[in-house]
Parts: sequence; structure tokens; C-alpha cells
Amino acid sequence: MLKILLKTFRFILVVMLVVLSGYELITRDFDMHPYTLILLSGLLLTLGVEGFQEKRKVFSFFCALAFIFTLAVLTRLIMS
Repeated sequence: MLKILLKTFRFILVVMLVVLSGYELITRDFDMHPYTLILLSGLLLTLGVEGFQEKRKVFSFFCALAFIFTLAVLTRLIMS
């Protein structure tokens, strides 16, 4: 059940991320960039949880590191 939920959540995040990134590239309006980073960090977290369930520990570890890094960049972007 959780596996189906994670795949659905991952699909929704990917679609939203592609649409938002495409909008930013076409309009050259990067005011929505923090939202893109939020979606990206959610996607990395989802991928890490899926990898952990599939016993891919190294992949999960790197997804967790990328998730933390993305959140740090987002925090720095919001604070400045």
C-alpha cells in the first residue's frame, strides 16, 4: 500500500516540477524558484524512502544527502 502511495506521490511531484520548471524557462520569471526547490526536495525524499524500502541503502543515503543540501539551499535562498 505504501509503495503505491509513494509512486503516486512521486509521479505528482515530477509532473508539478516539470510544469513549474518549464514555466520558469519559458517566461524567464524565476520568482517561483523556491517552490521548485521545495518540489525537488520532496521528490528526493520520496526517492530516498523508496530506495530504502527496496534495500538500496547507498542510493537512499545519497538521496538523503541531496535532500538535506536542497533544504539548506532553500533556507539560504529564503533568508537572503
